[in-house]
Amino acid sequence: MSKISEETIKCPKCGKESKFVMWSSINTVLNPEMKKKVLTGEIFKFKCNKCGCEARVNYSSLYHQMKDRIMIYYVQDEEDYESACKMFSGEDMPEIFENLMAEKYLYRIVTSPGELREKIIIFDNGLDDRVIEIAKIFYIGQAKEQGIKVKHIFFDVSSEGKYMFIIFDENGETKMASIEKELLEKIREEVLKDSPDIREDRFDIDENWALEKIMEGK
Repeated sequence: MSKISEETIKCPKCGKESKFVMWSSINTVLNPEMKKKVLTGEIFKFKCNKCGCEARVNYSSLYHQMKDRIMIYYVQDEEDYESACKMFSGEDMPEIFENLMAEKYLYRIVTSPGELREKIIIFDNGLDDRVIEIAKIFYIGQAKEQGIKVKHIFFDVSSEGKYMFIIFDENGETKMASIEKELLEKIREEVLKDSPDIREDRFDIDENWALEKIMEGK
């Protein structure tokens, strides 16, 4: 199911209070239109009814792509992170989801809207996010050699279907780098050869996980 609540938000510019709908849980089978709003970040965007000011409202949200047996939990703090871990491990699974435990779900925990969007794109393209996270480390290293300090790096797919990384440097500038598919295959064959199935691995597949995985092989 999808779960929503209506909250009152005070505009940071004019101070007027407006209603804002928070989606704490999204099921794309029941509400297919919400997937696009997650990808564009619209579900976190507040717009003042009086002055038109726009601002981001961050809140934890469970994204459930039931058709593909995928759950991605965007969490705001350590408490929500621990709750997500308990839920995905089956220790504290809500009753409404208990029947899903019989199926092998792909669970992920992320800490930003950008990561949430990225995971959806990765899985929609049939890719392994573990491979992508390790590939990021190589591209961050290449950027460093060119004198670029990477602040954020996200996977994306062009309108032509080409894989790429969008790189944000410390100066706020954005660069794009095409991804060599040969590198992705090499990572899968050499770095992930002894790894568990993607649906049985850790919930927090991110840059820290990738660094740990690379160090394991050294």
